[in-house]
Amino acid sequence: MKKIKYSGLLLLLAVAFQSSFASVSPIKKDFAKFDSHFIATLFLTAQGKQEKAASEMNLLLNYWKTFKSEYYSYESKDSKWKSDFDKVESILKSAEQIIKGGKKIHDAHEKLEKIREIFYALRQRNSIDYYLDGLIKFHGNMEKIVHPLKGKKPKDVNKKLISALSKAVNKAEKDWRAFAEQKFDNETYSFPPAKIQKLQKAIKVEGRTLKKLKDALKKSDKQKIVKLGMSVKKNFRNVFLLFSDLR
Repeated sequence: MKKIKYSGLLLLLAVAFQSSFASVSPIKKDFAKFDSHFIATLFLTAQGKQEKAASEMNLLLNYWKTFKSEYYSYESKDSKWKSDFDKVESILKSAEQIIKGGKKIHDAHEKLEKIREIFYALRQRNSIDYYLDGLIKFHGNMEKIVHPLKGKKPKDVNKKLISALSKAVNKAEKDWRAFAEQKFDNETYSFPPAKIQKLQKAIKVEGRTLKKLKDALKKSDKQKIVKLGMSVKKNFRNVFLLFSDLR
């Protein structure tokens, strides 16, 4: 009798184990794989590192062939699905040529940025619940903080800028809180425990920075506004790069 119960328990555990893996969406795992190369290429082109960017671009293009072959006809109900894939391919090829040319590497970065927007919109339209989209949503409001402060000194910060930054920070903080509160989808990303801890720590750092920036704006502390405002992008990058294949 005990043997029968034990065998039954093992069967139930096996079924549960298989079900947990069956629930993992293949397209989400493959988007994560694409992003691991895409994020690395995005970062390296921003840094102007031509050789490393070219190497990573090659990995990205090789994986793109597999990804496109698998998913080009995946969602027939979305009239924009295939055209979005065609746009992504065109951007990738254009960026590749810029990188190979070895000049104006940042132009390749600007082109690649559009892919992030295209795939974000595609997933939103088709209800693909993708963990990184919370981070991508935050990115838009983050740029409204960082871009106006780029190259600015404390003396350049005026009331009009403080007002605009305050609005952007309020929206960015809301987006960041939503990202921080969602459950991490490790079935998609397969992070080891140490990397998950690193992610959690980096998320908390950005949350604290946004709160400090919000307080600095209320107090019109110009020096802190500039310093903390530029730290927002650095902290974002620290989180984003954890999803790349850079080591």
